[in-house]
Amino acid sequence: MAAKINMRLDKNEMPSQDPNVRNKNFLEVALGYTEEQALDEAARCLNCKNHPCVNGCPVNVRIPEFIAKIVERDYEGAYQVIHQTSSLPAVCGRVCPQESQCEMHCVRGKKGDPVGIGRLERFVADWHNAHSTEAPEKPQSNGHKVAVVGSGPAGLTCAGDLAKKGYEVTVYEALHLAGGVLVYGIPEFRLPKSIVQKEVDGLKAMGVDVEKAAVKAAVIEEDSGEEEFKLTRKNLPVAIGIGLTAGLASGYVGVGGGFLMVPLFISVLGVMMRKASGTSLVAIMILAIPGVVYQGMLGNIDYLAGVAMAAGSIPGAVIGANLIRRVPERQLRIAFGVFLLISAVVLLGNEVAAL
Repeated sequence: MAAKINMRLDKNEMPSQDPNVRNKNFLEVALGYTEEQALDEAARCLNCKNHPCVNGCPVNVRIPEFIAKIVERDYEGAYQVIHQTSSLPAVCGRVCPQESQCEMHCVRGKKGDPVGIGRLERFVADWHNAHSTEAPEKPQSNGHKVAVVGSGPAGLTCAGDLAKKGYEVTVYEALHLAGGVLVYGIPEFRLPKSIVQKEVDGLKAMGVDVEKAAVKAAVIEEDSGEEEFKLTRKNLPVAIGIGLTAGLASGYVGVGGGFLMVPLFISVLGVMMRKASGTSLVAIMILAIPGVVYQGMLGNIDYLAGVAMAAGSIPGAVIGANLIRRVPERQLRIAFGVFLLISAVVLLGNEVAAL
């Protein structure tokens, strides 16, 4: 016997924290459907013949099928239907813009509210996370390996889809937590970090390897003999001091001093002087005109003189870049050090003379 369809025009409201309670905490505002609400909302689905909601879903979740499972009270079955095409059901049920995707195409929305598809997806995912004790089945390997750079929603989805097909997937994340914008861009009261971690753990159970803090500066030069500068708690003050000194030097002695100081301090971090110099040259070329305008606004320089300086710095930077390519690394370091020493002596002499 077919389930009775609920023809009520409005969808079930999402339970949420009282405003006078949530303004004192950072817990999730939306509380999720109760089982009774989920069953009532699921009964609003017409199970349309053409399933327009499926076409509106970016990953083509078989929406009427998982909602039918809810009506049957087979919540785990509903989760498995969703999980076949979506690797992040608990996340998508919370932050996916259903109103402009699947729900926008819902036939019930032509007269009244569309079915609360996202809210039902969240209910199913939360039920699975709270009650399921079986680990996801790890697909048989197909012998191929894939690296995914970045563990944001796109990276995690890609990793999940590939893992289901038997690929051995490694996700490389620059920061200390996987999730990208899900962790660092969406606040806790909208998407709890524990929900994201649960989804990541599910991917790991499927065989996905997540490498966090995977930022590595790779500078290759034959026989350079330079060691990579790795930021640790011990040398953090050193790195901050280098950046602060370079910034102060650039602001004090201008473009010329910046050209001398910035590459030298960057090179201390283990980057080749040639590459550090190139970075400084590019910065000069890009920032010359805006820098002149800002200094002119402050009244530090005459506009016309500043424009002339900026215009001259661009061909100077081009010439300097070509010269740097012809100088061996060791000689380049020595030359920068000598120029820096001379500049420091001249500046110090000028300050002493001004006393």
